[in-house]
Amino acid sequence: MQDKDVKSDSSESQLKWVSTYIVNKIGSEGGKNLTIINKEKLTMLIRSSREVPQYMKRLQNVDLVGADLSDTDLSFADLANADLTKAKLFRANVSNANLFNAKLEGADLSNAKLISSVLVRCKMNNLICKDAIFDDAIIDDDELVNYLRNNGAKNVPPAVKNKKQLELNLEQRGIKID
Repeated sequence: MQDKDVKSDSSESQLKWVSTYIVNKIGSEGGKNLTIINKEKLTMLIRSSREVPQYMKRLQNVDLVGADLSDTDLSFADLANADLTKAKLFRANVSNANLFNAKLEGADLSNAKLISSVLVRCKMNNLICKDAIFDDAIIDDDELVNYLRNNGAKNVPPAVKNKKQLELNLEQRGIKID
């Protein structure tokens, strides 16, 4: 009986994601960014799923200010231009994520994995980053690198200051900058 319940929950979660994906696709046609699902419902959906389906990880320009996304799987998510100000990403897996131009001011990244993530043009004042892991991340800001290192983050790479090298690194990850 328990296995049947788990399958049912999984199917229901997938259906919710498919519905949300379709609604968001319809809302974004014509180049317009319309917010069709509100922040609370999106946060609840992300948190209630054991694993966020890859097709729903396109979260550019999303408003998740103050959202509690602790322990979530946002690996490979496209969070470019997302507003994650004061978001709780404690123990979240944000590896290989695109956080280009994201706002993470006051966010809690304690114990989060940001392995191979892109942190270019990010706004990250007052970030909580104790024991966050940044192996192979792409970071373009020396001040941010120093802040992360001085506040308990682990394996923070040096900032990529050379514009050509930065463009090449981003291109290898499928990201183009203006």
